[in-house]
Amino acid sequence: MLQVKIERVDTFVVKLVPPEAYLGAHPGEAEGGYFLRPPWRSLYSSRFETVLTRITCSDGSYGWGEGLAPVAPEVLKEIIDRLLAPALLGQDPRRVRPLWTRLGGLMRERGHLVGHQADAMAAVDIALWDLAGKLHGAPVHALLGGAFRDEVPTYVSGLPRPTDAERAALAAEWAGRGVRAVKLHLGNGVEEDLATYDAVAAAHPGLRIAIDAHWAYDLSQALRLGRALDERGAWFLEAPLVPEDLAAHRELAAALATPVAVGEAMRNRYEFRAWLEARAVDLCQPDVGRTGITEAMAIAEVAAAHHVPVAPHHSVGLGVMVAAGVHLAAAIEAMPALEYQPGTMAVADRVLTAPIAGGPRQLRPVRHPWPRRRGRPLPDRGAPVSRGLIPVLATPFHPDGTLDLPSLRRLVDFQLESGVDGMAVFGFASEGFALTAAERAEILGVVAGNGVPVVAGVGSTGTLDAIEQVRAAAEHGADVVMLLPPYLVKPSGSQVIDFFGAVAAEGGLPVMIQDAPAQTGVPMPVSLLVELLKLEGVESVKIETQPTAPKVGALAADFAVLGGQNALFVLEEYARGAVGTMPACEFPDLLAPVLSTWSEGDRAGARAAFTRLLPLIRYGLQPGIAWSIHKHVLVRRGIIASATVRPPALDADAATLAWLDDILDDLA
Repeated sequence: MLQVKIERVDTFVVKLVPPEAYLGAHPGEAEGGYFLRPPWRSLYSSRFETVLTRITCSDGSYGWGEGLAPVAPEVLKEIIDRLLAPALLGQDPRRVRPLWTRLGGLMRERGHLVGHQADAMAAVDIALWDLAGKLHGAPVHALLGGAFRDEVPTYVSGLPRPTDAERAALAAEWAGRGVRAVKLHLGNGVEEDLATYDAVAAAHPGLRIAIDAHWAYDLSQALRLGRALDERGAWFLEAPLVPEDLAAHRELAAALATPVAVGEAMRNRYEFRAWLEARAVDLCQPDVGRTGITEAMAIAEVAAAHHVPVAPHHSVGLGVMVAAGVHLAAAIEAMPALEYQPGTMAVADRVLTAPIAGGPRQLRPVRHPWPRRRGRPLPDRGAPVSRGLIPVLATPFHPDGTLDLPSLRRLVDFQLESGVDGMAVFGFASEGFALTAAERAEILGVVAGNGVPVVAGVGSTGTLDAIEQVRAAAEHGADVVMLLPPYLVKPSGSQVIDFFGAVAAEGGLPVMIQDAPAQTGVPMPVSLLVELLKLEGVESVKIETQPTAPKVGALAADFAVLGGQNALFVLEEYARGAVGTMPACEFPDLLAPVLSTWSEGDRAGARAAFTRLLPLIRYGLQPGIAWSIHKHVLVRRGIIASATVRPPALDADAATLAWLDDILDDLA
């Protein structure tokens, strides 16, 4: 087998704003966005926070991992970067278990098989298993010895509503969707918990109901709650006592018929063995984001030796962790159900290129589409989104400078009638620099949803603001974002890589690189573009560096490359392997036949037709007045009502427009 070595380990801190706070509304935030939820003791975040790690090998293969870090994921990143990554470089990634042993030994004698060190190791371990699956051409559950089930049963965790009546209504809603098992996040007092249990039980007679007490009770309280749950036939009682009190858990488990479930606070087989030997746990709940896959399988075997089932825990981990948990759960024999957090799942898929397979009743351990290495097709989505003729739309304004949405609709219709393959907004030709966030949303509301992909330009040079712009574009229907480098800081190559990597990882849309040094002052040589195009989430590059064709040719064999520059060199670019072009929007009906003729093999005919367009193309490239030229052509063609541009852009003077009329007359 080909010799493959680990060459690079990258880590990414991710913090995503959810549509609804985890486990519902919170009482308020502390500094840094963290807060408490009394009576629970743990610190929570208003965001979904995690750390992703990517391990890249000498052959270009890669694997993704994720470590559970609901708060302060920066800690895990530092451990991976400083302690774990150096021990991985140069190693064979297929030796997953030996590498786990190697990493565990780094700090074992210092007592760090638990805590943040273990969580960081979990992220690396998941990435190694993902990488091993790719290198062996098999799903991870197959490498673990095979799946006991093709569909992993799940239970809905959390009914995040403030009153029992609302929780019961939500339970009934889930039951109506086929869900038959739920877990309540309680610990609000014995009587209060039982009242909630009874309200939810009354919502549907077939529901199995578990309670997570969030470590809130002492032994006497837990005994009262547990005995009442025995009478009600509860499914299990999770985390009833403080997590370090093994003896009290043993006494509780011995006294109850309701199974006692623990495990999310434990990281390794040695911790679980002590609890299993003491009969202090009836249902083991390791969290793959804290144990990794390797140690979770060892825990499952220890549990099996004590005839105790394993139901993997899941809380706020995102898509990589969910998928790892699904493969793990498929490979464990005595596995009643995997935890399914609806609030988490609403956010989890945002770091993947396609959603996790399944729903609230079961998940499927397919080969999940992690973010990919190269700027080629997204997995399971066919060809690259950015391909073919994608005009950059002008932004029509009324004479008073306000948005002219009726003209924009006519402009969109004109593009569609001309047979374009996509449309772009907020590019250089769009006066994107002059638009407010609200106007961007209005424009996408008109342009998106018309049956062709939409590319949205993002010109922010601040990482956080760029990520927010990408998320806003995604929310309003864009399919891809076209991203400029952070030109204001005069970035180094590593700064450019970090910028694109962060935006691609956290923004939620595929990224097209816009290589336009004449406008940005940031040179992007082929070597840098290759590194950028290897980033997960980067799908293509638009080349606007003259001469464009050689650069296209240097990249097109491995990546999706498009041309710009108002299609000035489109035929040379297509000859070198470009997959698309992004001109201005006033002549798609004239350019589309040229490209069709080229694709049919009639290069002479295409060149002849293209030559007729060159005066118009060249005229629309004039710095400072290009926006005005584009709009005056559209006005003269009856597509938009006004050629108004917003300051500081300038209108073309009368002599310039007279020459433009001559060009249009020649084309007519």
